[in-house]
Amino acid sequence: MTIEETINGIIRLPMVFHSLGNASAYDLLRQSGYLESREAITEDVLYKALALHPECVDAWLAYSEDNRCPGWYVREEAANRSYVLGYAGGSQDRPSRVFADRVQACANYIKLEIDGIMGNP
Repeated sequence: MTIEETINGIIRLPMVFHSLGNASAYDLLRQSGYLESREAITEDVLYKALALHPECVDAWLAYSEDNRCPGWYVREEAANRSYVLGYAGGSQDRPSRVFADRVQACANYIKLEIDGIMGNP
């Protein structure tokens, strides 16, 4: 699998996850080749891919909103025209970050979320 295929698999994960209905995010990430390319998949790489595919940003924002487990989230703060990246639940205290750029917020969220799914929080 090429790095481009891996990146496309990652940024499209929420759409595939919802369309299949019976797949786990963990299995989809394994199938994407993420484990073999983890070091090469940075927030910057994800940002560039998401900038070309804004529909994937929308899908990840919806994925974050639908998630009810302890973990990372990203949400829009309409009043401030910003995006908050934070951690909800669990015993770990992690500071929130605020982004003006929704694509950058999403890229950072994806990296944290996929590392958490793969067991590297």
